[in-house]
Amino acid sequence: MNVPCGLIQDLLPLYYDEVCSQESRSLVEEHLAECPACRQRLADLSAPLPTPEEEEETAALKEVQTTWKKTRRRARWKGVAIALVAIFLAVCPLWLTIHKGTDIPTEDIQISQACQLEDGTVVFHFYIDDGKSLDTLLVEETDDGSVYFTPKRALLEPRRTSEYGLYNTYIAFSVTQDPEKVDPHASYNLGGDVPAVYVGTPKDRILIWERGEDLPPASPAMETMMETQYIPFWETYRPSFDWEGYHQALESVLGDEMAGKEETT
Repeated sequence: MNVPCGLIQDLLPLYYDEVCSQESRSLVEEHLAECPACRQRLADLSAPLPTPEEEEETAALKEVQTTWKKTRRRARWKGVAIALVAIFLAVCPLWLTIHKGTDIPTEDIQISQACQLEDGTVVFHFYIDDGKSLDTLLVEETDDGSVYFTPKRALLEPRRTSEYGLYNTYIAFSVTQDPEKVDPHASYNLGGDVPAVYVGTPKDRILIWERGEDLPPASPAMETMMETQYIPFWETYRPSFDWEGYHQALESVLGDEMAGKEETT
């Protein structure tokens, strides 16, 4: 007969105390012969009851186990926190040296020799005077069509070791829609609809050129430099670019006109 374990387990105390009927006893014994779980329940009834001392020891052991589990859980989370802090301390300095997300304030930027070639190309000299390196110069357009040359660097940018670099160079751009008037050496045509060109950001900027403005004409030496030596700034991003050689080539043409850091008093 297939009898549910629940029913048999209800009968087990009576069976153990030998107070159940013979029919119930036979039913229980028949079930126990095939059910290990109910046999274990019967064995549990046969186990001696713990003494008060044993109950206290059991309660103390459970308390120790509970405390140990809590301590282990806290230790595990503490270990995770320490690991995360260690990863942060290892990665953060690296991130701060490679992520080029910091704008350079215009108080550290010097603009000089802004002029215009015969074909209308605008040239100016760009210098950063805070003593740090620079390897990123973005060209960004705002909603009103203005163009910004925005130098970007890492928060922990290293000090530069020489005066030869992107932080001390000439930049040229064209602002015409006539392809025949675009200086191929400038290699950067902003188009004829640009209202103004700045260095910096919309909140902190230096005006280089605006529509309708007449900049001073370029000197013959500047015209020659643009024709024979000028290299667009984005081509200088190559790690192997020879900045010192490039500066020497520019200086060989410009001579005393070669710009650099302006003297301040």
